[in-house]
Amino acid sequence: MQNSTNLLGSNTVVHQKSKGFDIKHTLVEVFTHWRILSITLLLALAGAFLYLQVAKPAYEINATILIKDETRNPNQQSVLHELDLTQSLKIVENEIEIIRSKQLIGQVINDMQLWVVYQQKKGLWYKDIYKTNPVKFTLIKAGHYKVAPEVELSLKDKDSFYLKLPGGEKKEYAYNSAITSSWGTWKLALIRNSYPDESKDFRIKILDQGALALQYRKAIDVNLVNKLTSAVSLTIKDQIEQRGIDFLDHLIVVYNTASMNYKQREAQKALQFLDDRLALLSGQLTEAEKNLEGFKSSQAMPDISSVTKVDLENQQTNDNRLNEVDVQLSVINGIERYVKTPGNHGKLPATLGIVDPGLNSLIEKLSDLQLEHDKLSATTPETNPDFEIINKQIATTRGALRDNVSNIKSSLLNQRANLESRNARFESSIKNIPVQERQFVSIKRQQSTKENLYIYLLQKREEVSVNYASTLANDRVIDQAYSEGKTWPNVPFIIGIAIMLGLGLPAAFFVAKNILSNNILTTHEIYAATPIPILSELSFQKSKQLIGFNSESTFAINEQFKSLRTNLYYLQTNNKSGKVTLVTSSVPGEGKSFVSVNLSSALAFSGKKTIILEMDLRKPKFVDLFKLPSTHPGVTTYLNGNCSQEEIIQSSATLPHLSIITCGPVSQNPPELLESYRLEELMVYLKNNYEHIIIDSPPMRLVTDVLLLTRFVDVTLYVVRQSYTNKAELDYINTLNEQQRLPNVNIIFNGSSSTNYGYGYKKYGYS
Repeated sequence: MQNSTNLLGSNTVVHQKSKGFDIKHTLVEVFTHWRILSITLLLALAGAFLYLQVAKPAYEINATILIKDETRNPNQQSVLHELDLTQSLKIVENEIEIIRSKQLIGQVINDMQLWVVYQQKKGLWYKDIYKTNPVKFTLIKAGHYKVAPEVELSLKDKDSFYLKLPGGEKKEYAYNSAITSSWGTWKLALIRNSYPDESKDFRIKILDQGALALQYRKAIDVNLVNKLTSAVSLTIKDQIEQRGIDFLDHLIVVYNTASMNYKQREAQKALQFLDDRLALLSGQLTEAEKNLEGFKSSQAMPDISSVTKVDLENQQTNDNRLNEVDVQLSVINGIERYVKTPGNHGKLPATLGIVDPGLNSLIEKLSDLQLEHDKLSATTPETNPDFEIINKQIATTRGALRDNVSNIKSSLLNQRANLESRNARFESSIKNIPVQERQFVSIKRQQSTKENLYIYLLQKREEVSVNYASTLANDRVIDQAYSEGKTWPNVPFIIGIAIMLGLGLPAAFFVAKNILSNNILTTHEIYAATPIPILSELSFQKSKQLIGFNSESTFAINEQFKSLRTNLYYLQTNNKSGKVTLVTSSVPGEGKSFVSVNLSSALAFSGKKTIILEMDLRKPKFVDLFKLPSTHPGVTTYLNGNCSQEEIIQSSATLPHLSIITCGPVSQNPPELLESYRLEELMVYLKNNYEHIIIDSPPMRLVTDVLLLTRFVDVTLYVVRQSYTNKAELDYINTLNEQQRLPNVNIIFNGSSSTNYGYGYKKYGYS
């Protein structure tokens, strides 16, 4: 019989060649689980809402300062730098590291008492509060502890409070009374008595200052605004907006104060050095002047020749330069003694007259490290691991400084040797003048040298004194700390993530399930695996009742069987009566009996004279299904020659056009019975008396009975069931079709849970 699938009704789906992953079909398949998707989406949104209630907020705080980068503006250096008294020029990159230093941040934390965290109970959780705490915590004496201590308390009145003890009980204490705990001695002071309509339950956390400083150091971002300016932006995120603003503002204040203090310390060292040198030179200059005065009074001095004057002036100039080198050597020797003395943590000597950025940078770094070491020594025992780190840094810096000093000293010694060589030449020239003149020149030269050096140092001291008295910060605040607003939780972002998770995770699960499953889940898988058309798609039935077709029902299954009936008409295009349709499947449980019974009911309902044959001779079920007498003869009775054709036919109690032939007694040799000539006579009789003959056959995989029936068949309906039939069965069906073992085969996709898309039955009142 010709397969006229091009004429089939709307419920028939003809196979199309698979073109790989079909995103549209996949989305349709996923959204067939819309109920589950709706539930997971609601759960995800509920989780997002709960998270938004408990999430800790984050505010972004920014500030901007302008640092005077003295390497970029060499003509605008400070007076101290021009005097060569403090040679460590400000470099923006270095200042950024100073701002981010643990030392400065630790000072801010200590000044603002940020290591004491006040929390108020609001609902089920404790939330941080800032500047609204009614009490102030004071640590009188700290003990040793590994875990950050916590104090839970409830305010009673203006005189006392309740403290929650480790066992859970509460004890009353008066304010300002010393309380001793395992981690130290402390007290509470009441600073705000009025607390109306608010929770009186509070918690105080005592944090480790060193660890907290490291946390803030990681949290703060200090960066150049751009490469063309020395403006620096400071950014930090804080759960409390005002606390973040106060932190940045105070950090800028502490940085400027530290910068000014550093300049003052450098100026003090320079003044001390100048005072020492001036005191020494004052005595030497007085002695030189007395010698000159005595020589003049005891000798009658002739005029000094012009040549001798030139030589004398050159020698004085050379002596002045030699004195400057001696001063620098004195400074270098002082620094060298300092770095070579083990355990020396005193003030570093001044760098008067030494123009070497590397030296001054190392001295500044060593000074900062020693200051940090001294601060740590005041609060921390020597066994603390922090000492090992800072001691290593000090040792490394000292080594680098020692090498740098050695190089500078070597250079100065070479300069001194050259200057002394020039002096020797000048002295040789002066020796040619008379003895008295030569003696006078010598005495005069010594006096002039001491006088010039004294005047030079005195002038420098005056300038340093002026600078010391007017030390101001060279850095400007461009923007005080301000808030960019709340950056977390980001409500649109969190809702978007919730929607993605609520829909994406179950969708991914369903897609993965489809890909990994061994069973047929969608018609798309059938299209991809076989050229055999799908004649009908039948929806899943929750009821265990086998007969689903009802003439008065509006269920979608009725419409689907009516559509199957119509499609079957188009397959059977010839005009002969007695059209035979075989209904089979691969294994039991796929719904072949369900299809055959309901299809025959649909045909009979349309007025077609129809008969259904139960040809599963090993496992009959029609007697119970149609509520027929079990003693009535059936197919096996007839094939064994024990009754006539008319005797095995029974009429349906509900459909006048439907007749039924049951299996009869179970046979031990079905193949032999099916090969009997009596079966051919029966089929001829049925074709002559009925318009449609529906054969309910046994499963193909289990027995060969079906192949013995195909010689009578016009159309084969092969039933596969969603989530039940193995995908490998499609290859088996293809093999049967290629070998032409089954006539005019079509597939029935049974138990589908996705028939609510495509043809919309519900739009027409069907459920």
